[in-house]
Amino acid sequence: MLQKLTLAAWAAGMLLLLGILFYHGFGTVTVAVVMAGWGLVVVTAFHLLPMICDTLAWRCLLTVETRPLFTQLLWMRWIGESVNALLPAAQIGGDMLRGRLAAHRGVPRAEAAASIVVDLTLSVFTLVVFAIGGVLLTLRQNEAALVLLAGLLTASLLVLLLLRLLRRGLFRILAQSLTRLVRHRDWDRLVGGAAALDAAIAAMYSHPRQLLASSAWALLAWILGAGEIWLALYFLGHPVSVLDALILESLTQAVRSAAFPVPGAWGIQEGGFVLLGTLVAVPAETALATSLIKRVREMGLGIPGLMAWQFAEGRRWYYSKKVN
Repeated sequence: MLQKLTLAAWAAGMLLLLGILFYHGFGTVTVAVVMAGWGLVVVTAFHLLPMICDTLAWRCLLTVETRPLFTQLLWMRWIGESVNALLPAAQIGGDMLRGRLAAHRGVPRAEAAASIVVDLTLSVFTLVVFAIGGVLLTLRQNEAALVLLAGLLTASLLVLLLLRLLRRGLFRILAQSLTRLVRHRDWDRLVGGAAALDAAIAAMYSHPRQLLASSAWALLAWILGAGEIWLALYFLGHPVSVLDALILESLTQAVRSAAFPVPGAWGIQEGGFVLLGTLVAVPAETALATSLIKRVREMGLGIPGLMAWQFAEGRRWYYSKKVN
């Protein structure tokens, strides 16, 4: 049932995307993206910076004795982002996958799953901080008070949604999603091992310094994401200030995260760019082209990431068969 709902959400998002492209002129937007030229490569390469920060945020949560090398964690993060961006699975599917990959690299299973739960939780809370910052920057530029109301409502909804999930046993939901995604017997025990998972999560929350460090890296990753917006608009011939880029990135990320049941936020992200681009005087066609540049970046990093994942799974399967 969950898989059918996810596919339905993905299909609806795709239809919304096609509708937005048709309304604003598919040809015009496509030409704008193509004219960005080598800027697409620059935007893609720049994304490595927030990816590194996200990896460091996750690394802070893992026990020093068992955590993999940073390069291995970065590889897992890359694969996780690729799955979230390109596969028709809910936007946390890739995070569940990197938890499984961490367990294969020696991290205790309960700790691996708990690190994903805590990492996602801190990511949402830092996004709320980032979104509120974007709203305050918008007010500083004397925009309508309605923008503040919309931004604060979005942030509040994110917090309420997270608290509701936590009360209903977020770790259990994540473990079940992981099991459905990877279909591996090692993770079946996670669903029934709620006590071990509870203990691992509690252990992570008992180290405030690690939590603060992780939150700082996560917030920095959100902030650096504005660099992609700034670069994309620069190469599209519509440069904006750093503050405008921060406003657009913070609010569109809030919209994208609020639509987490839609795989890749297809259609939702594009609609958010079109609507919120007006806050920083970015024309609808240019805002839509900016979103598509981010999609090109996702494919530029995501397709090789999926290939790397499949290669790793095939290699692991081969050696497991060889041993048996």
